[in-house]
Amino acid sequence: MRRFLFLYFAVTLLCPLQAVHSQEICSVSLGDSTVHLAIHGSADAPVYFLNLHDNENTSVEAALEVMKTLPGRLVEIKHTGERLIAFSVGNRSYQFDPNRMFTPEGRRATLNRYGSFSLAAEKAVAVFADTVLQVYGIDRAGCIVTLHNNTNNDFSAKSYLPGAIYEKEARKVYIEPGTDTDDFVVVTRRRFYRYFKRHGINVVLQHPDPTDDGSLSVYAEQLGIPYINIEAEDGHLQEQMRMIQITYQLLQRPRGIFSWLAGGR
Repeated sequence: MRRFLFLYFAVTLLCPLQAVHSQEICSVSLGDSTVHLAIHGSADAPVYFLNLHDNENTSVEAALEVMKTLPGRLVEIKHTGERLIAFSVGNRSYQFDPNRMFTPEGRRATLNRYGSFSLAAEKAVAVFADTVLQVYGIDRAGCIVTLHNNTNNDFSAKSYLPGAIYEKEARKVYIEPGTDTDDFVVVTRRRFYRYFKRHGINVVLQHPDPTDDGSLSVYAEQLGIPYINIEAEDGHLQEQMRMIQITYQLLQRPRGIFSWLAGGR
């Protein structure tokens, strides 16, 4: 069984961590500041979703629409409506990207990039990251599923092609002819890659030894937990809903001996 360290002594968690059946707000301390986590759905759902950026709202809307007919659990970070999270420790202010907070190297880099670094700030972000994962239910989720949005012609499946910025982070890339490459998934299992490819979805198979940028995909790879990121251009609600529905079908399929022998990774 996987074990996780949650540093309760440095965080105030004002919410229950068990099943909920409608939206519930958890208030989580981050240094001298407070960030909220909105929980939708039930802890006994077959699929767990996580939204880390408060300005990526199409992804949340898409998940909630699908969850009207399919059981799911969604945890989303709520703070200022912006991508970055601002907080204070003592009399100093800091900012960081919440999808760069899951490893020590990532925390150092994101704090430095968006302001300044201190050991106290890094410790506060580490505790916050652990708490987000605990509320999400990482010890119960069979597969981490994150939800993200991007902007047109900025970050897409093409960003992982040979010669592109993230070329070294991908083992394989498939682009379905005639589709918008801003709508795609990133996965860490070969069988996931094959599945989305068969369904005509743009898909990236992450390299098994990715650059440690502190992202949840890297952290999941380090722990050996299956990971899927469902990424769509902001406003592409129907396409993101379709990718979410196809992900449900994947994660609820029984895995027989032949799928294991074929190589799940």
